[in-house]
Formats: sequence, C-alpha cells, structure tokens
Amino acid sequence: MERIAVFTDQNGNMVNFYDCVCFQIFLKIKREFILEKTIYYDPIPQSTVSEVRKSVKYLTELLENCKIAAFRDISGIPYTILDREGFLIFLVPDYIKETLNGIVLDLEEMKKEKRMKWELAENIKPLESDIPGIYFFNLLQIEKEHPELSSKQILMEFLQTTSFLELKLRCSHVPPWITRDGAWNVQVQDTEQGILARITARQCQEGSL
Repeated sequence: MERIAVFTDQNGNMVNFYDCVCFQIFLKIKREFILEKTIYYDPIPQSTVSEVRKSVKYLTELLENCKIAAFRDISGIPYTILDREGFLIFLVPDYIKETLNGIVLDLEEMKKEKRMKWELAENIKPLESDIPGIYFFNLLQIEKEHPELSSKQILMEFLQTTSFLELKLRCSHVPPWITRDGAWNVQVQDTEQGILARITARQCQEGSL
C-alpha cells in the first residue's frame, strides 16, 4: 500500500517548503485514497545549514514509514536530505484527487522502467572465449547502445558469482567501483580501440600476515 505525504500551509494550500506547517498522509486502499493522519509542525526557518539539516532530519522522523512526499516547491538542503534518506519527491502545483492518482501512475512507471533495466542488464554478460575461464566484454559498445545501464548493473553479478580466470574489459576507463572494491586485480593497457583492462580475482597469499 502506497503512502503519500502532501505538504501544505495551515489552509491546505500547496506552498514553498519553508512555508509548510503540516502534511497529510494519504493511504491508497484498492482504488481509493484514505486520509490516514494529519501532522502539524513548526515551520522550518531558513537559518544556518546545520539548523536546517537538524530540522529536516526531525521532519523525516515524523514521516515514519511514508517515503513519498509532495511539495509545491523544494530545493537545496531540504531536497538533498530527503533524497539521501530515500524519499521520492514530487513537485505539484496544487492538491486535488487527480494529483495523488498521477503520483501513483508515475511511481508505477518508475518501477516498470527499473524492472526493465535490470532484466536487460541480466541478459548482457561477458562472453567466454575459446579458453575456459577467460571472458571478454566490450563495455564501450554496451554503454553506447544502452546508456541507461550502469557498469555496476551489468558487471557486478558476473564478478561476484562467476568463477573466472580473467575478464578482458574494453572500456574508456576502469569503473571506479571495481578498483575500490579490493577484490580484484586490475591491469590496464592503452590500445587504439580504448583501454583494455585485465581483471582477475585477488587471491590471499599463504603465509601472509
């Protein structure tokens, strides 16, 4: 069940974030939205950065298990904090019943696109060469054909679940998450076709401290 928090002034008007004094949480049950509760709070002053962060953090605690929020306008530190806390933020000019339906439709479309991306990523994998355990993958080509996919979506599962001796990766640069992980050795070679990275699993040396 989706919960949507709509932020307004004391008269129920959609206003700027700093002019909001309450939010109403609507719960969708089947095809209807039910007002679950209304919570009032002191307006957040545009003061120091630390004070704004503290106030917004307190606001996230009031929202409890609701992670969808609708405002007329929100930006800067408040937006950054809510986004970092995992909130889905919608900007709407006014609040009417169709507004909530529109948000739900957008959420369903977002979920559909995310699911399609993962399904696509699962079907794009490194290919094993004639030598068992040696794989090749042209990340340059895939990024050109499918810019909506990240290298992590495409390669993470392969690196974590496939027993391979070496992955030859054609790329413009080695994805930083691979080098940061520490689980793999990476050797880089510049070629006319771009960078060729040779990736192997890092093995623990016997007798090392």
